[in-house]
This record gives sequence, structure tokens and C-alpha cells, in this order.
Amino acid sequence: MKTASKRNGFTLIELLVVIAIIAILIALLVPAVQKVREAAARTQCINNLKQLGIAMHAFADANGHAFPPSHTTSASLPPYSNQKHHWCPYVMPFFDQGNLMANYDFTHDFDKGGNPAIIIATVPIFVCPSAPNPVSRGNVMVSPNGVALTAPMGALDYGSINQVFPDFYLLNGMVEPADNSGALQAVIPTPIVQITDGTSNTVLLGEDAGEPANYISPGYLLQGPAGALSGVGSPTSDYGWADSGFPYSINGADPKTFAIDKQTASTGNASCFINCNNNGEIYSFHPGGANLLFADGAVHYITNGVAISTFAAIFTKAGGETSEIDP
Repeated sequence: MKTASKRNGFTLIELLVVIAIIAILIALLVPAVQKVREAAARTQCINNLKQLGIAMHAFADANGHAFPPSHTTSASLPPYSNQKHHWCPYVMPFFDQGNLMANYDFTHDFDKGGNPAIIIATVPIFVCPSAPNPVSRGNVMVSPNGVALTAPMGALDYGSINQVFPDFYLLNGMVEPADNSGALQAVIPTPIVQITDGTSNTVLLGEDAGEPANYISPGYLLQGPAGALSGVGSPTSDYGWADSGFPYSINGADPKTFAIDKQTASTGNASCFINCNNNGEIYSFHPGGANLLFADGAVHYITNGVAISTFAAIFTKAGGETSEIDP
């Protein structure tokens, strides 16, 4: 008697159905995984800024309740160096970089003497994990002052803001306050009592990520074709945690070209001011906004939809404006 043979394996149709189901599951899973990764990266970025806020306040407690200068120059007075230095070397001993800074020489510029061997170090707290890996940002082997280096300077994704430029107010139909200076100033320290707009209303540091490559909205290299993320891009002249030229001022960018706004060359469009151009502006690789450290040590995520008047107000320490940022 003949017995029915057992079928082995799948039919072609069944196999195609299984493949289609797997493809659908992958398509659903990948965005979810990406969102989880970005959420984790953004949380780490927030933690970086909080740690920098703690270090800033520890520095202030040890130095007459004053934050350090944004950078020092030949015009600086003791106890600060009269050489070119950024705020980072002053506060690094107050988190976990005392060993690195033990050999840093404040009697020479940041890229002179034995300092070039130190300023190439990567300090994890200075790098936002959502930003491109520092290795991919361009092989810039000289300092902005033309000093040859054995490796690019250590990256920095968080900058201090010197001021909101007068043209930013003019271009966007706002009245410039009597004092448009930021929380950290060139050459001189900032006593906390001079932040009269309130430490909870004033930005101390903000994301300016991805340098020395020059990115524009939404994360494209400036000189690359639309949508491209390859190539070196257009290196900015100042970058790195040790670079005394890294502090920047708020200009805004043209919303169509993403070029940095200058009133004399403006197209007349209201400024794009978050994640538009990373050449000395607020710029992150988080979708829809950027992290900011306020002078009270709190970190807030400010979105692209914030009112431009509020945006300008939070960067001045004594402008007298009113601002309200959601916690």
C-alpha cells in the first residue's frame, strides 16, 4: 500500500511571505532602535553639560564666586594668564582632568611650549555622542595660529556665548538691550552677582557641535551635495577645547541658504537660529533642538519653535529682558 509522502520545506509562496513579514518587522524595528539610541545619546549629552555646570560652580566657589573668562589674552590680569587660553583649561581640574592639566602651561599660549602635546587629547565630557565622531570631522593638523600639530586638537561640542550681535536684533525687528553680553566674557571673569537677569534665565554654555567640519541644517556638510554626509567639509578657523578663539556670538543664519547672517548682506528673511549653521552658532545633532546649560547648573532642551525674542533673551546676562523656558 502506498503511503502519502511528507512534504519537506516551504513552498516558494510561503518563503516569500516569511521574507515579507521579516522585512516589515525590520522596517518597524529600525526606527525604534534609532530613537532609543538618540534618546540615550541626548541623555549623555545632558549629563555632559550638567557635569560641566558642576565644574563651573566649583571653579566659582574657589575663585571669588566668579565664572572664568571665556578666554584670556594679553589684556588679562592676574590671577588669569595674559596668554591665549580658553575657559576649558581653567575648569578641567574641577571635574576629572587634573592629571591631564598638570603639565599644561599657562605661561605660554594654548598651542605653544609643551601645550601642543596636551591639547590633542580627546576629553569625553566635551563631546556630544549624537555628533559625528571627532575622527570623521577633518584632519586639521595645525592650530588656528598656524602651529603644526601631531593630531587634530581635542574636539569641543559646547561653547560659551560672548554676546548677541546687534545685527541679530535689527534683522529680526527687536530692540537691542542696553547690555547684550553673555554670561562669560573675554579677558575678565564674571561674578555671579553680575548675572542680574538671573542664573536660571541665562545660558552659560550651549551646543555648537561638529567642528571643525562645517555643518548646515539639517546635518549636511556645507560643501557637500544636498543630503551628502561624506567628505571633510569646510573646516572652521577655531575649534577644540583648548582654542582661545572658540567662544562665539549669536548671529543667526539665513533660513534659505543657511549662511551666517550679516545685516548688510541679509536677504531680509527672519533668522534661522537653532541647528542652522555650526560655525559659531547654536547647533546640535539632536532632532528639533539643542541642549543648553544655564548659569544655575540646570540643563534645558530648547526647541526650534522657541520664540526668537526668548532665544535672544536667554543669552544676555543683564539685558533686562523677560524670558521663560520650560523645565
